[in-house]
Amino acid sequence: MFAPSNRPYRFAWVAAPIVFVLPLLSARSIVDFQLHDTYFVSASVHLGLLLAMVLFIIGLVYWLARSLRLVPWMTAIHLFLTVLFFLAIGVGIMLSSYFSLGDFRFFARINAVISVLVVAVVISQFLFLLNLSVGLIRRLTD
Repeated sequence: MFAPSNRPYRFAWVAAPIVFVLPLLSARSIVDFQLHDTYFVSASVHLGLLLAMVLFIIGLVYWLARSLRLVPWMTAIHLFLTVLFFLAIGVGIMLSSYFSLGDFRFFARINAVISVLVVAVVISQFLFLLNLSVGLIRRLTD
């Protein structure tokens, strides 16, 4: 059975092309979002490429750390939350052209979901660093 904690780099490397392809399927070629008082505009392809590169880098770090004894549940949580977030962004970009701008309540719910996902992903990245630290400490003490 495939578990992301067995070979986490493979899981990240398989998810990266999927995350890259999703924005390519979008009917909308531009993604725009506002962060505080700054308005960002980017091509959806560039955002997909950025997210795919992040997944490839995460996979590379896991590949380099394959000799460490990482905590399996930390690895699984980190990968699932990160890939879920990136896939949600990819699907959101793909479906963004079908949303109407008039329904404020709908976008308020979407904003709440994205905010929860962002917090979960940030926590999972700290979990990733903690997992690498624990693996390194285990290796040094063995």
